Amino acid sequence: MDCYFVAVVGLVYSIHLDGDTIQDAIVVKQLMERSQTRCNPLLPCSSLLVWQRLTEKTLQKSQRYAPAVRTSGKYPIDWKEGHLVKIPKKGDLSRCEHYRGITLLSTPGKVFNRVLLNRIKAATDPKLRDEQAGFRSNRSTTDQIATLRIVVEQSLEWNSPLIVNFLDYKKAFDSIDRELLWKIMRNYGIPENFVSLVRKMYDGTCCRIVHDGH
Repeated sequence: MDCYFVAVVGLVYSIHLDGDTIQDAIVVKQLMERSQTRCNPLLPCSSLLVWQRLTEKTLQKSQRYAPAVRTSGKYPIDWKEGHLVKIPKKGDLSRCEHYRGITLLSTPGKVFNRVLLNRIKAATDPKLRDEQAGFRSNRSTTDQIATLRIVVEQSLEWNSPLIVNFLDYKKAFDSIDRELLWKIMRNYGIPENFVSLVRKMYDGTCCRIVHDGH
């Protein structure tokens, strides 16, 4: 059986947070089926074909591989490595500023991270405030926008000062204190094995620059 498949499904079955492990494995299969058919340099073509041909019966049988992965508690090293490739933009391609860089990550690693994220979101969502609409499934900021509009209109009508503060959370997440993140996860009641998996996901990450296919 393909080593990538064994690693991902083994890790899926090694975590429990009120989730359906069989359903998670099916999600893995569906995500892989939606993957691009062209070969990813971080995932051999043969591996991609194995993932795309999985059946629910095969996924159920894969449970026997879980104990070995769970005992080792290791996050696959190749999942932590990114390949930085340059994408040309318009203009003089002899100049660096006319390229943009993107990082290609391991496809199995991204699939497993999605399963892990779904588990964490399901456990933390009920604990979030109703006022928080951003970064949550099946929610929108429609009510918040309507409320803000009413406040602005009232401010203009009564000629009263109004201060509005906009925070770019996306940029803030780029520089988050990881040790603080682990504490926040624990405060939300995330089991330690989940926190450990996320930590291992970030520990020892590296990136290689790809130039002319090398």
